[in-house]
Amino acid sequence: MPKCPKCNEEISWLDATETKKTTGSFYSKNDFDIESSEVIEEAWSCPECGEQLFSTDKEADEFLMAKVTAMCPRCGAGVDHLNVIENRNYHMEYTSNGFVLHAGGGFDLVDRIWSCPVCEEELFSIEESALEFFRKEVQNGDKS
Repeated sequence: MPKCPKCNEEISWLDATETKKTTGSFYSKNDFDIESSEVIEEAWSCPECGEQLFSTDKEADEFLMAKVTAMCPRCGAGVDHLNVIENRNYHMEYTSNGFVLHAGGGFDLVDRIWSCPVCEEELFSIEESALEFFRKEVQNGDKS
């Protein structure tokens, strides 16, 4: 069962709130004919603490299906993975006409950046911090 990322309580359902725009005709004696109805905004909240967790039914469904394991501290989206970018220095020697003379020696890993797959904001620069994010030990998105 998933846990609320705000209060850490196990929950099996979410409270849903919709804001709708409804147009129609109103007649006497409380008679109302609806011509159209459109959802303007959705909010999915924790039934334990009342905090809004999601703004789409897709995110809410993924969370309840346990596909979402953490929430991005920057955009609030539920995520089941982080994107990682690696910067490396490759060791190559070139001749004066641009041909590779020697490509051995491998590479040096300079750094890694873990980011949210939804908003693409940088979240972490240390692997252990990225792993702790999914262990619920780090929830504030520190770049340390």
